[in-house]
Amino acid sequence: MDLWEVSGGSCQLRRGRGSSRTAVPVRAEVTPEGVRLTAVDEAGSSEQLLQAGASCGRCCSGQARVSQGFLRLLSYDDLCGAAVLPEVSGQNFLTLRLVHCPKPDGKPAAGRRREDLELEVSLDQRLRSAWQDPDGQSLRERVQAWATEVSHRCMPERCHSKRPRAFLVFVNPSSGKGGAKQMWATARELWDAMGPELITCKEIMTTHQGHAKSYVQEATDLLDYDGIVIVSGDGLVHEVFNGLASRADASQVLQVPLGHIPGGSGNGLCSSILRSAGEHYGLLDASFVIAKGEVQPINLMQVQQPSKAPITSFMTLSGGIIGDIDIESDRIRCIGGSRFTVWAFYRVFRMRPLVGQLTYWPAECAENPPMVAPSIDEPLEGSPWKVIDSEFTVFWGSNMDMVSYAVRLCPGMSMETPIWNLVIVRKSVPRWALIRFLLDIESGKHYDRSSAHMEVIPCKAFRLIPTSTRGFLSLDGEEVPFGPTQVWPSGHQGRLLGGPSAGSLKGVADGVAGASDGCLLGGE
Repeated sequence: MDLWEVSGGSCQLRRGRGSSRTAVPVRAEVTPEGVRLTAVDEAGSSEQLLQAGASCGRCCSGQARVSQGFLRLLSYDDLCGAAVLPEVSGQNFLTLRLVHCPKPDGKPAAGRRREDLELEVSLDQRLRSAWQDPDGQSLRERVQAWATEVSHRCMPERCHSKRPRAFLVFVNPSSGKGGAKQMWATARELWDAMGPELITCKEIMTTHQGHAKSYVQEATDLLDYDGIVIVSGDGLVHEVFNGLASRADASQVLQVPLGHIPGGSGNGLCSSILRSAGEHYGLLDASFVIAKGEVQPINLMQVQQPSKAPITSFMTLSGGIIGDIDIESDRIRCIGGSRFTVWAFYRVFRMRPLVGQLTYWPAECAENPPMVAPSIDEPLEGSPWKVIDSEFTVFWGSNMDMVSYAVRLCPGMSMETPIWNLVIVRKSVPRWALIRFLLDIESGKHYDRSSAHMEVIPCKAFRLIPTSTRGFLSLDGEEVPFGPTQVWPSGHQGRLLGGPSAGSLKGVADGVAGASDGCLLGGE
């Protein structure tokens, strides 16, 4: 399917804007690998080939070049789709936008960038000598059919529909450094560029803690959405998962996939999604994978504490120095992710170990814990339960690779498996070893070094009973009461927007954790 033929030889690639605007006649062929752009001479032959992309006038340099014997292929992996723009009064051509977000050449671990291209199809019949209308379709209908074909090839089959995909979007304007509104504007601009035929959004600005949770608890139209998008930190993700899990139809609404745009300080879920998809950590990258429509599963756990309703957890439970850093550093939230680094150094020299008892069900046991979790007051005895009584400088459990954009706690961990890794460091750790551990977790090197001071316990369920009187526990970046806490399989799996395929972990270079500002820790 060639736009040159569809348009009767009137397809051109736009270069520049305004008085500097020029156009190059091109073939735009839909191939199995992508859209192939070939510059043609005035006679319509393919003697000149497009070497570099052209500018949409906003994102690109506009320095397109034409040279002999070179082909430009826009891979579907880098395209979000194609859109026919609304006609402008007095304009004698149709404009198509190819929404293009490639990675820099030779830098597979680097982030994506916007390099949209625009094609023009003339409405002047005199310029379309070869155009015919055998099916009774207008030129615009034929051009729209070409754009739809490109968009369908950019996305999984489940996204092919006669109606746009509908997203429910929660934006927390207070999260992180307070930049979530601008982040949402950037993501929305990308999706709007794809055209209203592909994505529509219902936007909700949260006004108070619990706003998103109560909304999804009461909403009657959640199954009408193709995704719920969170523009905030992991705390708002925690709210939404708990709101969904508390509904009578939890097993259904939890199948509405959730996307995460990193608007907080830690953004562990977004980091893990992007790593599993082989992407760099960044705003455009997160917006891109959501737009592409791939979905992967995530295992959810049930957390119990005395005299409290069960809580649903998707990511992490931390105590000891980690809980202190995560919760206490909230008082300097204004500095963003750097707050974790600042508080880490403070707590290294004023350590407050978590004294308590850990009881866990080993992951290597072939049997699974009972489907119904016991009461938090009921003893966990007998095989295969194992017990550790100790003083923990670090207590950190997680079921995913990244627990913040700059902390790779459990390298290679799959979000869909019902297993948590408990990373513990005991009170006897020297300060130098603790500092090395905190530095190494940025890249996951703490696993490679196999420090004698660190232990990793894979388990299917566990219970932590603190006996110390002071401390903090952080669940998915949110403070929970410092006391007996039990983590158990919930029986639910959620779904996430983003990823190459369900359960597939591609991974990328260690540098994918991305442009950090020196942040050591975080789970917000």
